[in-house]
Amino acid sequence: MTLYNTLLGDWGVDTKRITSVNDVRLRYIPVLYEKKTPRSTEFKHGIHTYFVKTAASFSKGTNGRVYPAFRILEERGERRFLPMIVKKMPARLHSLREAVIQRAVQEQVGKHVPTVYATLRSKNNIWLFMQDLRTPVAGADKAQSLHCWFASEALRLTPAAFRIALSTILKTIFAVLLRLHETLKLSHGDLHPANIFVHTDETGSQIHRVFLLDFGYSMMHDGGNQHCTSPYWES
Repeated sequence: MTLYNTLLGDWGVDTKRITSVNDVRLRYIPVLYEKKTPRSTEFKHGIHTYFVKTAASFSKGTNGRVYPAFRILEERGERRFLPMIVKKMPARLHSLREAVIQRAVQEQVGKHVPTVYATLRSKNNIWLFMQDLRTPVAGADKAQSLHCWFASEALRLTPAAFRIALSTILKTIFAVLLRLHETLKLSHGDLHPANIFVHTDETGSQIHRVFLLDFGYSMMHDGGNQHCTSPYWES
């Protein structure tokens, strides 16, 4: 499958015998040295340096914490910085599968999920470096979760404008979920307003981009996760 060739190939893994997410093993990811201080963690991977501000966690989930981060590329004497976020998860198989699923989803609906820049492993953790959606995409003015959009825009917009904007958001999310179910047999498992991000104009009425986040509870019906087709997982 293209997914496993893409992701595991990044780690130098032979993917000939890998046919499902259940064939992925934690030992496939090489352990990187992490340079730690009380307020940060730094990795060197290829030509890039990844810097994590571990003193500034802004979100915590069941399977890990999210931190601000950036990637440094040194080329021809110049340093270029790319802001991003990183999800720090325990080094266990469930975390690796989340990283694999995140990459699989990106291949199918790339512009509607955060871009994954790298998946790294230290001795005790897996680090999933992704696009920082708090920075609006080109053409948009505001970036916020659907939960915050409800709170900030619902009372400001006219009923007609609110219905049109909400309809655009929901139609996009349902189309993304349908594509993921048809192509990957994947169910999200944790769909709620905080896991949907919207980029809008200044008024909040024009929707430029809708994103689906957090695949930590997702299941792929690929022979090992049979129960993901139950109503509980069909979020």
